[in-house]
Amino acid sequence: LQDIADSNPKYGGSRSIVNGANATAEWVYGMLKNHTDYDVAYQPFNISMFRDVEKPHLASAKRTYIPEENFLTIYNSGSGHLEQVHARVIPGGCAAEDFDQFQKGEIALLSREGPCTYRDIITQAIKQGAGAVVLYTTLQNAGPPGGRCVDCASVPVIAIDHGTAIDLLEQIASSKDGITLTIRTNTTQDTVTSLNVVATTRHGSDDHVIVGGAHLDSVPNGPGINDDASGSATTLELAIQFHKLGLDKKLKNKVRWAWWSGEELGLLGSHHYVEDLYANDPEALKKIKISLDWDMIGSPNYIRGIYNGHEAQNPDLRGPSGRIQDLLAEWFHSHDLATTWVEFDGRSDYGPFLNRGIPCGGVFTGAEVIKTEEQRDVFGGMANVAFDPCYHQHCDSLGNVWGPGLDVLEQNARALAYVMQKFAYEEDLDAWLKGDVPLVAAPIV
Repeated sequence: LQDIADSNPKYGGSRSIVNGANATAEWVYGMLKNHTDYDVAYQPFNISMFRDVEKPHLASAKRTYIPEENFLTIYNSGSGHLEQVHARVIPGGCAAEDFDQFQKGEIALLSREGPCTYRDIITQAIKQGAGAVVLYTTLQNAGPPGGRCVDCASVPVIAIDHGTAIDLLEQIASSKDGITLTIRTNTTQDTVTSLNVVATTRHGSDDHVIVGGAHLDSVPNGPGINDDASGSATTLELAIQFHKLGLDKKLKNKVRWAWWSGEELGLLGSHHYVEDLYANDPEALKKIKISLDWDMIGSPNYIRGIYNGHEAQNPDLRGPSGRIQDLLAEWFHSHDLATTWVEFDGRSDYGPFLNRGIPCGGVFTGAEVIKTEEQRDVFGGMANVAFDPCYHQHCDSLGNVWGPGLDVLEQNARALAYVMQKFAYEEDLDAWLKGDVPLVAAPIV
């Protein structure tokens, strides 16, 4: 997957939707056709794609900054032109009270590494009347962090690199009245066709299907090796080994391996898959009993996170999703590996399944959130540093996962192999999800 990102100059070292995502899908499809006998299929769908019509502009009174090197437009940003508008640093940015000193129409400068997600920070700034939003990173030597905002088409939203952040903050600190910025963005949306890949075992009950997978695409900024080549590669290896070892020949339940596209644009591939079934083949959707997701499972400053199914928003899913959670924890704890629960918020490709009442679960090793000292004491690594310092950046390459990231990736892959085998061989999956029966012993290979 790193090679795909590097293979074509027009990809710009990325596997994003407009660059190497379809090439990634074609490679996965070919591997499955060559190494398994699964029913392998593409699922094409159209995506409305954001782009800059012209290069964005950012300048202070002292300096004009360089697009892509010093700053970039956040995906889904609106168009706009603000000329020498006052810029104000907002601490936190997650709550309305953080903007008490903020004047409507000003430019909001906010740290991407805040106490909530950067998308929530952008949303709050727009809600409070920001004329434009500038996200800066506190990660030393980091480039402009990419990403995607939601419902942000009304104002320009840009991200700046660490060096530009220091420069602007120093200008603010040395000026009695603060600083003004000029920001200009001109953006639009185009339609492109992207590809999901799904591979279904030929054996097992058609009425009981287990879906497991990860997303294919990266952000435009880089190759996305942790996010989410780590999950895509694991899915491919599990699928191939499942066939190679003969585990797919005596299944009680069908297994459907999935590689979703468009995750970085808002879970578009998995959403299309689920909603297409809901609209055109609702009986097939009802036959999907479990959906497992593994997104970012090789973070270098990792936690061993398991989605907290016991706290699913839908009370009817807390029992079955909680049992999936407990089974994953069982494997880690049997190998003396500490785990923690992570928010079951639908942020990755299990979300569309969860929204249609399907029990879900999965693992996650962390993204842009800062590791606490307590988490450092449990999992090692470095406190006060992001779980993945290269999240959504060009440096999310092979080097990002080399070392501790590969160690935790292997642990996650083994845990996922364990639960996929268990579910595939369960005699009465419906009863197990209800908690009526213990899970059968699967052949462990």
